[in-house]
Amino acid sequence: MNVDISGIVPTFTRALPRNLLEISQIVSNLWGKVGKKTLLSQIPFVDNVEEEMAAVDKEAEEAVKQQKEIFGIGSNTPPDEDPPEDKKKAGAVNE
Repeated sequence: MNVDISGIVPTFTRALPRNLLEISQIVSNLWGKVGKKTLLSQIPFVDNVEEEMAAVDKEAEEAVKQQKEIFGIGSNTPPDEDPPEDKKKAGAVNE
């Protein structure tokens, strides 16, 4: 059996351990200077950059919503000038 080796292209990859601390420091230092997609693509455990960006955005939205609930931040509209009728009656009884 003859095998044509001209179509074989050897590919070598390094099997060195990755220094995740160093990678995280590089990403942190470059945040805001390099695009998010580029930075996230450098992190070895991020398989799908688009999904990761969507997850980060969703978590940020949920954090803002949770903060609004905790601190009671609602809309920025002033309260009604006239209290409702029920409160007027209750106020009159307490006076």
